[in-house]
Amino acid sequence: MIKNVKRFIPFKRTLKRMVNSYVDAWAAARHFSFPSKYPWQWKAEMLRDNYEKDTTDLFKKTIEPGMIVVDVGAHIGYFTRLFSKLVGAEGAVFSFEPDPYNFSLLQKNTVRLNNVTILNAAVSDRDGMIDFYEVEDSTGCHTTIPTTAPAKKLSVEALTLDKFVKEKNLSVAIIKMDIEGGEPRALVGMRELLSKSKTLRIVMELNPDALSGSGTTPAAVIASLKSHGFKAYAILRGGKVEELSPDFRNMVMYAGKSEYGNVLFEKK
Repeated sequence: MIKNVKRFIPFKRTLKRMVNSYVDAWAAARHFSFPSKYPWQWKAEMLRDNYEKDTTDLFKKTIEPGMIVVDVGAHIGYFTRLFSKLVGAEGAVFSFEPDPYNFSLLQKNTVRLNNVTILNAAVSDRDGMIDFYEVEDSTGCHTTIPTTAPAKKLSVEALTLDKFVKEKNLSVAIIKMDIEGGEPRALVGMRELLSKSKTLRIVMELNPDALSGSGTTPAAVIASLKSHGFKAYAILRGGKVEELSPDFRNMVMYAGKSEYGNVLFEKK
């Protein structure tokens, strides 16, 4: 039995190398660059437009050609690339990513997309330089909120969406926001947009652990958006939505370093 197991181990390693090589070749063909430590499973999900599938399906159903979409916390550009395809040549995508390394990959992954504008900046409650924390071993967990995780502190440029949208004279249809606990500050910086827009939709990650670092909770964030006339909807299988239950039971949760889920906000 032990001999058979020992014979299997080299085969398993060889198979893993083969799968990694195949996925890397696939990524190269799609002009999609990934962080060096990304597992092949995550790469394959993104290459198949299958990452956070329910949310991806929702965007495919709701984003139309000609729309203006804002990606807050674009990371390496998975959703930005999807948005670019969905809005088409008549639409536009504006993507914000403050982390230098992630931004370098975002540049590579969008260089061929003429309808995408990328900005190496955070979205927050004020313009200027703010503290930013690069969490070790997790490119998707960097944050503007002080963290107990091992992290490198640096300064990054920040701006408010109210000022940005006004200066660019944009009629934004959809905002996707995933900024690891920085969402409350970003919402403060877009109060005018939240109040005035009648058709704006927001898809936001709600991560209880990350939000606790901001001294708040998912319920408080939802209440803040409700004060501007928004309702919260759970994103279900296939991109379907239903009103979010008070206990969050119908919210699809994803597993990472902590559980999190995406919620749709819109005015009805």
